[in-house]
Amino acid sequence: MATICLNMIVKNEAHIIKETLDNICQYIPLDYWVISDTGSTDNTISEIQEFFQEKEIPGELYQDDWENFAVNRTLALRHADGKSDYIFVFDADDRFEGEIHLPDLVADGYSFRLKDDNGAVYDRLLLFKNNPEFHWRSVVHEYIVTGDKNWHIKIDGDYNVLSGRFGGRSQNPNKYYDDAQVLVAAFYNPNKDVDLKPRYAFYAGQSFMAAGMIQEASEWYLKFIEIGYWDQEISSAYARVGCCFEQLGDEAKAMYYWLKGYEYYPQRLESLYEAIRYSREHGNYHLAYVFAKAAKDAHIPEKEAIVIHLPIYQFLLHYELAMISYHVGELKQGWESAKRVLFSKEAFHWTKYQVSEILLNYLPVFKADSWNNRQAVIEILENFECEGASVSEVLAELRQLNTF
Repeated sequence: MATICLNMIVKNEAHIIKETLDNICQYIPLDYWVISDTGSTDNTISEIQEFFQEKEIPGELYQDDWENFAVNRTLALRHADGKSDYIFVFDADDRFEGEIHLPDLVADGYSFRLKDDNGAVYDRLLLFKNNPEFHWRSVVHEYIVTGDKNWHIKIDGDYNVLSGRFGGRSQNPNKYYDDAQVLVAAFYNPNKDVDLKPRYAFYAGQSFMAAGMIQEASEWYLKFIEIGYWDQEISSAYARVGCCFEQLGDEAKAMYYWLKGYEYYPQRLESLYEAIRYSREHGNYHLAYVFAKAAKDAHIPEKEAIVIHLPIYQFLLHYELAMISYHVGELKQGWESAKRVLFSKEAFHWTKYQVSEILLNYLPVFKADSWNNRQAVIEILENFECEGASVSEVLAELRQLNTF
């Protein structure tokens, strides 16, 4: 059986590191560990050593000076050369949830599904052969380089790796601003990572956005679009720059970039979704309805290389249709979309609740639906009522209609 070595870089993670390591051990059978501490001033080192002593898993802990993510992750990786067949990398504030079954390890690498707090999902290579030629690139938002001809497999299953924001680095209130400065400096460095300029521009935009520096974010997203890169990443940048101009109060530019993003790469709906949402929020219901009808039957993109905002494809487009359709007299479409949201396992609680509040607008089509569907909707609203939600008037009307 192939052996696995855990490989991490850590700093000031004493408050969570044992929980992290325990979570990993529940899902990944570790044979060895190699961890690099980059300057902890708390008990991170002793917490790690104590945990693995109790688990009786051998390993090594190194203390290395910090330079950047690519350099330090590669250094940690070199410390692990020859210590196992495979390397497993993990961040201290990430967590497994659900059930996962590892196959017999034969491929060069295995990617896992990550999910963030907003429901966005993406794949990341976390398990790969212990190959001295593999290395990390990018000063922030680093990625492993394994070569073009290596064989990677995606780990499917009913699980997620939750991408957290509660580790030591996230305790820095200026984290995103600091990241942006590192990325901008790397972008303008003429002697290194010239081929990563598009990546640095995009993530500079992301970091400025997260830091609340919206004007700077818009400039870096536009710089990324101007440079050019993968179609789907450019489409994603259009969606984000549109949101920047929305926050800056420039409606015309926001709509321009959202529609430009959809036109540029119509397989991805993030840009069009933002245009739908904005139009609905500003009372432009007919325009919003036209956009939403064009998008409602879209499939979740497969084999995409960047983050997919999964809720858009699963239920948010139908949430928009449910909230829009009665304004334009399309009750049948609105009712069907309302049911899609209410019956969805993935839908956010707030979307179901807001759809419940507007169901009185759909009473004619509710009455024409099957008894089973009507009863299922009533039961969902009864759950909201038990939680203290103000749906009593809607519920009373639906119950009365469902007696016939």
